[in-house]
Amino acid sequence: MNNKNSEIVSLPFIETIRRSFLYTVFNWELLAKIMIVGLISLVPEFINGFPSLCSLSAEGCQGSSQQTLFNFLLLVASVAALINYSRSIILKTPVDFVSWSFWRRSIKYIFASIGLTFVIITPFLLLAGMYAAVFSAESEALIYLLLIVPLIAWMVWLSPVFLYFAGITVDDKKMTIKEAFRLCKGNRNKIFWGQSLMMLPCAIGVLVLTLVYQIFTPEIYISKMIYAILLVTVSFLDTCFKASFFAHIYQFFTFYNKSK
Repeated sequence: MNNKNSEIVSLPFIETIRRSFLYTVFNWELLAKIMIVGLISLVPEFINGFPSLCSLSAEGCQGSSQQTLFNFLLLVASVAALINYSRSIILKTPVDFVSWSFWRRSIKYIFASIGLTFVIITPFLLLAGMYAAVFSAESEALIYLLLIVPLIAWMVWLSPVFLYFAGITVDDKKMTIKEAFRLCKGNRNKIFWGQSLMMLPCAIGVLVLTLVYQIFTPEIYISKMIYAILLVTVSFLDTCFKASFFAHIYQFFTFYNKSK
């Protein structure tokens, strides 16, 4: 029997969460450099009347071209932040937003993210179509319940892919999806629920910001600017929390693998 393939290492769940949060909270200099990217992505917002604020309104967004542009810029900026944050933790490298290597990693990361989204959503859509054909329109609540359970189970099973994404940030060609699944064997729930906990503070922050926005809907430019800055700040803080978690689980599993 091959011990390297059969031995299961257990991720220290609470310790990893603690380290990931504390690294982000106490490394203000790195966090500030990452936040600058988020603020730069707001420039089109300032020019086009803050289309992103529709996500805080009760009506929601209508899919305008300005909103699509902002979402794309925010995606690129978030990937840029995540890559730099992960590399700063794993490799202790300085922040880099201009080199070809950085853009190569960013492009690979974005396409891998699109691929993962497709893998997650496709079975979900097929299942939704099947339920819609079987159940009546009055059973909408039941349909949602029957969708959310298998969706979470599917995402838990796919959670080792996060290790592959961390590998992209540090140019680890040995970290294939197959290798990520091998290293994370027995730790899927810890990785998925750990990432969920890392997202919780900013999810609460967005909820609070949404409630305040809907109660005190801003009309003047400066008020809208403040809301837009707060929204992007929370979004990028969420990115840093997740990058910190991905980097720490990458360090744990790769260190253990090398030490065997």
